[in-house]
Amino acid sequence: MRVKGAKKRVAIALAAALVVSGIGYVPKADAESVTQVTGDYSQEVNEVCDTIEFVVSDPAFGSAGGEWAALILGRSGRMTEEWKTKYLAAVKSSFDEIEAKSPELKEANKLSSRNLTENSRAIIGLYSAGADVTDFYGWNLCAPLAGDNVGGDKTEESQDYKDTIWQGINGTVYALIALDYAGYKSEGETEVTDVTEENTTTLRDDYICKILELQLADGGWAFYGDSSDPDITMMAVQALSKYTYLPKVNDAVESALAVMSSKQNDQGGYASWGSVNSESISQVICGLTMLGIDPTTDERFIKNGNTIVDALKSFNVECQKDNVTYSEYRGYAHAEQNGVMKYNQMATEQAGYAMVALWCQKKGQKLYQNGFRDIPDTTPTSTPVVTPEVTEAPTAAPSEPAVPTVTPVQSENPDVVPTPTPKAPEVSKAPETTKTPETTNAPETTKTPSAAKAPETTVISKIVKKAAVEKGKKITIKTVVNGKKVKCKVASYNKKALKVTVKNGKLVIKAKKKAKAGKTYKVVIKYKKGKKTVKKTVKITVK
Repeated sequence: MRVKGAKKRVAIALAAALVVSGIGYVPKADAESVTQVTGDYSQEVNEVCDTIEFVVSDPAFGSAGGEWAALILGRSGRMTEEWKTKYLAAVKSSFDEIEAKSPELKEANKLSSRNLTENSRAIIGLYSAGADVTDFYGWNLCAPLAGDNVGGDKTEESQDYKDTIWQGINGTVYALIALDYAGYKSEGETEVTDVTEENTTTLRDDYICKILELQLADGGWAFYGDSSDPDITMMAVQALSKYTYLPKVNDAVESALAVMSSKQNDQGGYASWGSVNSESISQVICGLTMLGIDPTTDERFIKNGNTIVDALKSFNVECQKDNVTYSEYRGYAHAEQNGVMKYNQMATEQAGYAMVALWCQKKGQKLYQNGFRDIPDTTPTSTPVVTPEVTEAPTAAPSEPAVPTVTPVQSENPDVVPTPTPKAPEVSKAPETTKTPETTNAPETTKTPSAAKAPETTVISKIVKKAAVEKGKKITIKTVVNGKKVKCKVASYNKKALKVTVKNGKLVIKAKKKAKAGKTYKVVIKYKKGKKTVKKTVKITVK
C-alpha cells in the first residue's frame, strides 16, 4: 500500500526517532572517493571514528551527534576520556531538565511519558560509554522497559508493556535490543524458552510475540503499510537475533531474510519509502551480522557481483562541518539528490555503526554484545590498506538540507592514531585519541608487522549458541553450562561439512574442506540437567 501526503509525513516523522530514510538512488561507486574495503574493516572503522570525533566534538543527548556516535566510539574502543566526559555531562544535563519539568517522569524512570524509545536509545549510548544504565544519577532506564516500574506480573496486561509498545514496532524492537545489549535482568527472571506460554518473570517473551504478531504477509515488517520496509525489517531481525533458538522466531527470521534477498537491487542496495538510501543498507548489514551472516559472502545478498558493503561504500563522501567541506575526513551521504551526494550526519552514524558491526563480526563478536569490554581481542587485525593523504584545502559548501565469548590470553590495546585535524580558523583541534581504559580491542590504524600465525584451535570457555570456524580449522568449546561442567553427547550434525567429537569435557568442531564458506551448520548436543535430558543447538558458521 502506498502512503501519501500527510500520513506519509507523519509516519516518517515518527520513524525518525530512531532512523532516517529518504530519496535518491544508489549511484555507481566513484573510484576516487570510495576507499578500499579492508580485510577486517579496521580502516573503515577508524575513518568514521576520526570523522565522528571531529564533527561531534561536543556530543549531546539526542539521535544524531549523541547515542549513535557513542555506540560507534564506545563499541570500537575509540572513545576518549574527554569525549566520554562531555557526553555523560550532556546526558545528565538533559535528564536534569526532564526531571525539573516533570518530576513524575524521574519517579517512573521514563524520559518521555509515551515515547520509550528515548529510554532505549539512552541505554544504548550510555552502555556503550561504560555508564551504569540502572543507576545513572538515580535513573534506572531499564526498569520501565523490563516491567519493573509498576510491579506485578510481567504480562501483556502490564502498564509498562503497554507504554513501551504504544510507539509501535520501533518501541517494541528497541526495548528488546536495549535490554539485551545492557544485559538487564529483573529479579527472579528466567530465560524465554517458549513463546506459546506466558513467562510472568519477564516482558521479553511479550515483546517477541508482539514483533511476530506485527510481521507482514510478505515476511518482513514495516512502520506503516503492508509492504515490508528494509529498515524496520532488519531492526526487527536485530531484536530477534538472540532468540532464533525458538522455532517460531527462527521461521520468522528466515522469512524476513527471504524477502530482503528479493528486495536487494542490482547494485547491492535497498529502497525505503520507494527510494534507495544508505541508512536502509546500514540496517540490513546490522541485521545480517547480528545473525552471524557475512554480507560479503552469503549468495542471497550478492546481486550481479555487488554486495551490500559495496553499495554502502558508494555513498562515501567528503565530510562537512558548519557548512565547510573537509576533504581530510570521510563520511556518508543519505542519498543522491539532484545529481549530488552530500554529507549527512545521520547517514554517517548509521553507516559508522554498520562498519563497526562488520568489524565486530570479523572478531567473532556482535555490535550489540553485552559485556563486550570483557572480551579480549583474539583475531589478528589485518594490515589496513593505506590511502594517500588528501592535501586539498577545505572548500566552502552550501548548507545541507535537512558471536561467542572467548577467553584466550588478553592482548594489549594497540595505539590508535587518528587523522590530523585540518587547520581551519573556525574549528578547534579535535582531541588526540588515547588508549581507552575500558576496552582492549580497538582497531589498528597503522601498519603492523606480520602477525604471528593464529592458533589452529580457538578455545571457547562455555557452550554458546553460535560460533565461527575457518575452513580446515577447529574450535574447541568447553562443555560448561551456567558455570558448571556437564557431560554431553553429540546428537546430530552435518557429517559432510563438519567433524564433531566430545573428549575430556570439550566439544571439538572441525570444518571440513567440503564445508561452504559463509554457510551456517547446526550441531545438536544433549546433556543431563538433573533427571531431564536437555538438547542444545550450536550454530557453526564457516569462514
